[in-house]
Amino acid sequence: MVEIMWQQSGDTHVSSGLPGRRVFLRLALAALGSLVLPWGPRAAWAFKGMAKKGGGGIEKGFAFAQLVYDGGNWDPEPTAWPSLAAELESTTSIDAVAARVPLRLRAEELFSYPFIYMAGNQDFQPFQDDQIAILRKYLSHGGTLVADDCAGTPGYGFDAAFRREIGRVFPEREMERLPSEHTVFRSFFLVRGMGGRKIVSPFLEGISLGETTPVIYSPNGLGAAWAKDSMGRWVHPTVPGGERQRKLAFQLGINLIMYALCSNYKQDRIHVPFLRQKI
Repeated sequence: MVEIMWQQSGDTHVSSGLPGRRVFLRLALAALGSLVLPWGPRAAWAFKGMAKKGGGGIEKGFAFAQLVYDGGNWDPEPTAWPSLAAELESTTSIDAVAARVPLRLRAEELFSYPFIYMAGNQDFQPFQDDQIAILRKYLSHGGTLVADDCAGTPGYGFDAAFRREIGRVFPEREMERLPSEHTVFRSFFLVRGMGGRKIVSPFLEGISLGETTPVIYSPNGLGAAWAKDSMGRWVHPTVPGGERQRKLAFQLGINLIMYALCSNYKQDRIHVPFLRQKI
């Protein structure tokens, strides 16, 4: 069972109460039942994924939702999230739910999470028309989809299938290169390079709607760079950049989560001068 909890918070590091996110949250309420949003003059929202634990306990924190789809391989790196979760907790103030939340493109599930990760290393079956409509609504009202080609095969397999399906979701738009000044590269770390299992592209791609980018795509295998085996050893080498490239993969992963939670808050008047000094 997965629930969400809204709370008043004076900590705008994790959430900024942006209007686009407010629309998303109202849709989440419509999908999940009647809750009261604490909108007020200074109200900010904080998303909490809550998963039931054994014995009736509750684990609170950021819930990593991963998209399940038909055909192909939706889970090429099953140990990627525990490594990223540990890094997220050690470097930020965010608590992470230990277990991933696998979910399908169904409204009652999708609208519970502001961040959804989609990974693969093979071609997969086309989405149903109703799934396309649900995903379009989710992404148009504040949700963020991060897609990750763990095989790193441009033009084939997962890469080709994802581009095909996202083209059905937004037929009037094209995937575009994200510029180096995009907020996703500075939402927590100032990232000046690409990370992943292998660098097949020197940039991320995405689809932007207005001032936000709800679709972000990495063809470089971020999850494959995060994954460890049962002995705590890295599953894959990171080439050609070695461990620096793996470090960049973790930094990008954290930045992607922070971007989904905070959107463009680091483009505001307070943060921009500071970032310019750092850059």
